Amino acid sequence: MKKTLIYLFLPFILLSCTEKNKKENFQNEVYSQIFQEIIDSCVVNIEPIEFEKNITQKEKDDYNNEILKIRNQKRLIVIYDTVSGYGKEDFDKNISKNFRTSWSKSDSSSFVININNSNIKANNILIKASKLPNIKKSFKEYKSWKEYEDLKNLDVQLSFKRIFFNNNQTKGFLQLDMICGKLCGQGYDIWIQKVNNKWEIHKIERTWFS
Repeated sequence: MKKTLIYLFLPFILLSCTEKNKKENFQNEVYSQIFQEIIDSCVVNIEPIEFEKNITQKEKDDYNNEILKIRNQKRLIVIYDTVSGYGKEDFDKNISKNFRTSWSKSDSSSFVININNSNIKANNILIKASKLPNIKKSFKEYKSWKEYEDLKNLDVQLSFKRIFFNNNQTKGFLQLDMICGKLCGQGYDIWIQKVNNKWEIHKIERTWFS
């Protein structure tokens, strides 16, 4: 009898696992397309400026060259590759008005980003938080990263919530927390959209800073 029940439910279990893997693979593909834009928009965080009317072309070029240097600086970025889902409170506040009206338990599920697939520039190096156990220890001990040998060259720490998509998967929403050291960090709400078959950031709002 038990074997019969197992055989009856096995197709449903396999179908559920296949659907879960399909969703996670889709999430990973989208992350891989927007990761560098997230770094440039949130990690580098260069505020746009308006040039004065009397500024020379050389001054503009010098400024743009400095910005290029900043963007091309080598960065060691630690990432929590386990991405959390959304609780009902987050859903009601940020998602229900734009994507779907009702929250379900599956919306709170997490998954693991495959950071090896991220399309990023050579100057940005990603490392999993699990490889740096002192990252959690530093916050518990209320110390700066420079006091730990394995963290002293670290620039930022990123943790994500998974992307929530609309029904036809042309728009998405995610949240990012970026920590840049002791008492240093910012949080962002990020809206993305599919344009010419590629995902890109549509809008970013800073939600908190320290």
